[in-house]
Amino acid sequence: NWRSGLSIAVVSVPLSISFAIASGADPIMGLITSAWAGLAGAIFGGSNFNVISPAGAFAGILTVVSLAYGVEAIPMVTILAGIFIYIGHLLNVQKFLKFVPGGAVFGFTLGIAAIIAGSQINAALGLTDLIVHETILMNIFESLKNVASLDITTVSIFTIFLALLFIISKLVKQIPSIIIVTPIGILLGWLATKGYVALTFLTLEGKYGSLGSQLVQIPRFMFDWNFIVPAITIALVGILETMLSAKIADNMTDTRHNESKEMRGLAIANIVSGLVGGMPATGVLGPTVLNIKMQAESRYSAILKAVFVALITVLFFFLFKFIPMPVIAAILFYVAISMVQTKKFWLYYKHDKYALGIGVIVAALTLYKDPATGILVGSFIGLLIFAENVSRGSYHAVHNSDSHDKKISVHTQEKFTSKDNFNILVYTVRGVLSHLSSDAHIARIASIDENALKHIVIRMREVVYIDIEGIENLDRMITILRKKKISVLLSGIDENTDHMLRIHSKYYAELEKQGHVYIKTRFALKSMGVPLPKE
Repeated sequence: NWRSGLSIAVVSVPLSISFAIASGADPIMGLITSAWAGLAGAIFGGSNFNVISPAGAFAGILTVVSLAYGVEAIPMVTILAGIFIYIGHLLNVQKFLKFVPGGAVFGFTLGIAAIIAGSQINAALGLTDLIVHETILMNIFESLKNVASLDITTVSIFTIFLALLFIISKLVKQIPSIIIVTPIGILLGWLATKGYVALTFLTLEGKYGSLGSQLVQIPRFMFDWNFIVPAITIALVGILETMLSAKIADNMTDTRHNESKEMRGLAIANIVSGLVGGMPATGVLGPTVLNIKMQAESRYSAILKAVFVALITVLFFFLFKFIPMPVIAAILFYVAISMVQTKKFWLYYKHDKYALGIGVIVAALTLYKDPATGILVGSFIGLLIFAENVSRGSYHAVHNSDSHDKKISVHTQEKFTSKDNFNILVYTVRGVLSHLSSDAHIARIASIDENALKHIVIRMREVVYIDIEGIENLDRMITILRKKKISVLLSGIDENTDHMLRIHSKYYAELEKQGHVYIKTRFALKSMGVPLPKE
C-alpha cells in the first residue's frame, strides 16, 4: 500500500495541476482536490481500489463556469454537485447507468479528449493575450486564427516533451512516463528562470504568479441559480466515471465494490473539496489502474496517496512553479490522445455503425455544448434505436412440410416466405412481448395463409418480459389464428408469465382446460403425433 500510494501520488500531482489548468481553475485547486477529495472518497467510499481525483471529464463544464462567473464560482458548484450526487445516492440512481449505451460513453470520452487538448493549444503554441470566449470551441477557433503568432521555442518544447511521453511509455513499462518527464520539465524551467539556458517560455509561476502551497483556501460562498445546471451535469458525469472506474477495478481484481457506499463517498468527497476551496472530483481510471498494477491491497493505498499529495504540496510545491506551460500542455495532450479508443472505433465501424454514429454525435455535442447534453442526447438516441429493434419482434420459427423441415429465424422479416403447405409451425417469441414488439408478431401471424397450416405452437420459453399490452396482443394473435381455423397450443410458460396470463388473458384458462398448454414444446409436438428423439 505504501508503494502504490506513493506511485499514484507522484502521478496525481502533475495531473491534478494540469486538469485544474485545463478547467480554468487555479493550479493549487487541483492539488487541494486530490488531497481532500481523495482522502474522503477513500474513507467513505465502497471500493478498495478506486482513486478519487480531479479529472479531465469536467474540463469543458468548469471552463464554461470559470469563463462566465470566475474561478471563485468553482468551489460552490462543486458543493452543489456533491449535494446532487448524495440525492442520487438516496434515489439509487446508479442503477439507471445501464441505459447509457456504449456508443455514448465512447463519444463522451472522445469529446472530453478534444476539450482537454483544445484547451491547451495556446500553451502548446505560446499564444498569449488572445480574446477569451465563453465556449471552448470558440476559443479553439480563436487560437487557430492566431496560429501565425506562435512561439517557436514553446512549440519545440511542447513537441519534444510530447514525443518523450510516448517514447518513455513504450520503453519503460514499470514507471508512468509522466513521473519521469515532470522532473525533467521542472529542471528545464529552473535552468531557464535562473538564466543558465538561453530559452524564453512561460512557466507555471509566470502565468499564475505566486501560488503558495496551502491545502485549504476558504472559498467565497456565492450562489447563482445558473450554477444548478453545471452542478447537475458534473454530478451525472462524476457518477458515470466513478462507477465505470470502480467496475473496471472489480474486473481487474476479482472483487465487487459497494455501489451505494461508493456513491455516498463520492458525494462526501465533492462536498469536502468545495468547502476547502477545491474543484469537482471523480473516480479516475488511470490512477486506479496504476494503483492496482502497483499491487495495492486495500483502500489504505488511496488514503496514503492523499497524504503523500498533501506532503508534496506543502513541502515540495515550490519546485513545481518552474514547470513550463508547454510541458503541462504536452502532459494534457498525452492524456487526451491516450483517451482515444482507436480499437473501439474500428470495432464500431465494422460491426455497429449505429453505435459509432451515436459516438460522433455525443462527441460533437460535448465539444459544442457540454458533456451532459451529449450524454443525454446519445442515451436518448440509443434508447430509440433499442426500442426500434425491439419493435421488430425477435422470433424463431420452425415448420414441417411434405418434403423437409424448414427454418425461418430472421427477426426483421415480417412475413413467412414459404409457399409450402405445412402441418405444424413452432413459433418462438423471443425477448420482450409488449406494445413495442407485438405489432410485428401480429403482422407475421396475420400473413399465414389459412389453408397452409393446421396447428401452431406458440413457444414462450425465451420471453424475458411480458406486460399487459403484450398479453392483450397475444390474445389478438390467438383470435386471428382461430378465425383461420388454426389450432393453437402454448408451451414454455414460466411461473411469472403463467401468473400474468391467468389474470389478464381471456384465452389462457380455456386453452389450459383443453389441454393445449404444455411445460415443454416437445410434449406439445408429441401430442400431435410428431416422432421426437429421446432427450
